[in-house]
Amino acid sequence: MIKSFIEKCNHNKDKDAFRYIKKSSLKSKTYQELLHDVYRLCNLFEESGLKKNDKIIVFVSPSYELYCLMFAGLMYGINIIVIDSFKDKKKLKYMIELSNAEYVFVNRKTKFISRILLRNIKKIDITNYKKYNAVYHNYDVDDKSIVLTTFTSGTTGIPKPIHRSFLDFRKQIEILKKNYVFNETDVIVCMLPIYVLFSLFNGNTTCIVKQLNNCNINKLKGDVLLGKIADVLKINDKITRLKEVYLGGAYIYKNECQKIMNTFIGTKINYTYGSSEGVVIGRNTLNDFYFNNRFKLVEGLNVEIKDDVNNVGEIVISGNSVITSNSKHNTGDIGYIENNYIHILGRKKYSSLNDQFYNYVKDQEIRENFNLDKAFSVWYNNKSYVFTTKVIKNSGFLKVTKIPYDLKHQTKADYTKLINKYLNKNNNNKQK
Repeated sequence: MIKSFIEKCNHNKDKDAFRYIKKSSLKSKTYQELLHDVYRLCNLFEESGLKKNDKIIVFVSPSYELYCLMFAGLMYGINIIVIDSFKDKKKLKYMIELSNAEYVFVNRKTKFISRILLRNIKKIDITNYKKYNAVYHNYDVDDKSIVLTTFTSGTTGIPKPIHRSFLDFRKQIEILKKNYVFNETDVIVCMLPIYVLFSLFNGNTTCIVKQLNNCNINKLKGDVLLGKIADVLKINDKITRLKEVYLGGAYIYKNECQKIMNTFIGTKINYTYGSSEGVVIGRNTLNDFYFNNRFKLVEGLNVEIKDDVNNVGEIVISGNSVITSNSKHNTGDIGYIENNYIHILGRKKYSSLNDQFYNYVKDQEIRENFNLDKAFSVWYNNKSYVFTTKVIKNSGFLKVTKIPYDLKHQTKADYTKLINKYLNKNNNNKQK
């Protein structure tokens, strides 16, 4: 994979690999510049005393330097540990401790915060990587070496690490190539790390944006967007340039679908169902999902329903690209398969099969019947509860001052916090 990446860079040496906006100006890096900077970073690693399989936390915000780091990590054979900038300090501290890292990568912007959060870990400042020679060395990375660790959002409790070996990474890139076909001339605006790497392995010009709006898209000359639903829902203007959009990151409801469809004018919008363990499981146009609540199963992955009641049960995926010890992953989602389409009904932990309760389905019914933008239901102690921020008379709903959201995706509730803050509190008051 590294050999093919080097060949791709040499073949496209004068083509833009990256575009980004810095201080309102358009900046770019060619594939040749990217490759040379990756070499420089590898030499920085060597000079810093890093060895294969060393664990290094990345405290660098999404940027050109971050993705150079990730490519250099793949080439060198170290374990790059990406921790999202969660506002939940407890989860952040937990992930840092769980990573058991020996080093942390920082830049000028993150030096200060790393001193507070990562006091006992050796810092490597990547700011001066350009001082090193752009000379390639063959580091001969083993397929079983862990080269990338990311974390799940922790909505159902605590964040879970996803460890990708070099082989895992290669297989996940391959399954993306099977299911996402772009022209090499397409300019990809990308807001998801694994998709940025996929786009560059594919030879596309890839754009990094901090704020997504029509002005930035036009400056970058973007054709296709690979983004997170949470970021798209923040857009306040109309996006007119893009010809195709691929979104993923969390389950969304009809009112959110409508907002997204109203944002992108004359654009084909695709909605992806996936997981960190399986990258992509199903996909569909957002329009078809809006009316039929389903995803077409992707090529190269096995999907089955486990412990079903009347053909409804937990969705389980398996195959070479699934990152688990036995290449099988229980998604925690409830659904059913019909004519090669998968329908998602709710979360297993917060729903019930025997009583025919599915929280996503109930959420949608409540939102439509009571004209609510937000409403989340859970199954707790053999009873269904509905949380809203509005008073609905004679509904039996729980009116709360604020619904805690999953901070990584920002579109779905943090169910664990909802239960701990409101249901456990109510039960404790009753006992008193």
